[in-house]
Amino acid sequence: MNWNKLDKYQDCFYTSKEFNGYTYNVVISVEKSDKSIKYFVAVSSGKKRKEFDIFEEKLNKSFGGIRALFWIRDAIFDFPVFYSSRISSKDKRNKYLCVGWSDSRRKKIYQRYLEKEGFVLMRDNNYNILMKKL
Repeated sequence: MNWNKLDKYQDCFYTSKEFNGYTYNVVISVEKSDKSIKYFVAVSSGKKRKEFDIFEEKLNKSFGGIRALFWIRDAIFDFPVFYSSRISSKDKRNKYLCVGWSDSRRKKIYQRYLEKEGFVLMRDNNYNILMKKL
C-alpha cells in the first residue's frame, strides 16, 4: 500500500484508490503520548476532486461496493506495519487502532463489523470510539 504524508499536518498519512468512479481515501492521524501511540482512522469518498475534502463530512453516497470495503480494511491493518518502520524498534509503547464515526448509522455498521476483527467500544477524551490494541 502506498502511504503519503499530509504536508499541512504533523504525523498524518493517507492512501487512496478508485472504485467505480469514486475515490476512496483512508486518512490516519497518529497521536503519541508517553505510554501509547494511537492511530485514528478516517475514511472519505468522492466522485470529483473538487467535491472531495478528506476532513469534511460528506452527504453524498458512494457505491464502490464490497471491494472498496475490503480495500479499506486492508489499508487500516497495513498502516501500523508501515508506521512501525518509521519509529524505533525499541519503542515499547502500546499501540492502538481507533475508529470513530459521524452518525449512528455508521456506528452500527462499524461496530457490527469491527467487533469481529477484535475492536472494543471504549471512551477516549469523552468520545465513544472503537479501539483495538495491536
